[in-house]
Amino acid sequence: MSSTTFDNYSYFEEETGEERVRYTSLTDPLDQWALYEEGVRTEPAPKPEMKIPSGSAQFLDLLCSERPSAWVQAGCALLDASSDAQAEFWKAHKKLRKRARKRKRVQRVALSFKEPTPLLFCAIAAVGNSGDALLESVKAQVAERFDELGAQRTLAIGSVISSKRPYDALVVVDRPRE
Repeated sequence: MSSTTFDNYSYFEEETGEERVRYTSLTDPLDQWALYEEGVRTEPAPKPEMKIPSGSAQFLDLLCSERPSAWVQAGCALLDASSDAQAEFWKAHKKLRKRARKRKRVQRVALSFKEPTPLLFCAIAAVGNSGDALLESVKAQVAERFDELGAQRTLAIGSVISSKRPYDALVVVDRPRE
């Protein structure tokens, strides 16, 4: 298999008999940087990086330190969303917690993103519910959204307003069943 780069377009070729098959990489900035680092490309390319909102960094740090069930899937689901989508989620989560404190009752939010693949973010801010009760509330919210929007990959969190943690309950649906 050989690799070729033309300006901003990368693809891989594979010869099978008389046919030539090309696979696009869909990682052009990464390819350009890696090929320059390996000496295959002569034009320098900056190392690409994903901008991580502070809410995502805090969430990922806690996730990696505690390693709850499906922690890898939770991190991947979050990072599959764009930086802007992540920032929107954490902004909504912050507003949700503030509103729950002010109203002294549970507040909920759901954000659905279609690109690059369907992804649902759900959050609950609870006044006093914690533990199993909070987890069950998060599961119920996910089930309601599935009834409304259809099953899809989901990252859902529950937070107690008195907590400083990014999440106190976590639900991840990595491969939804219809």
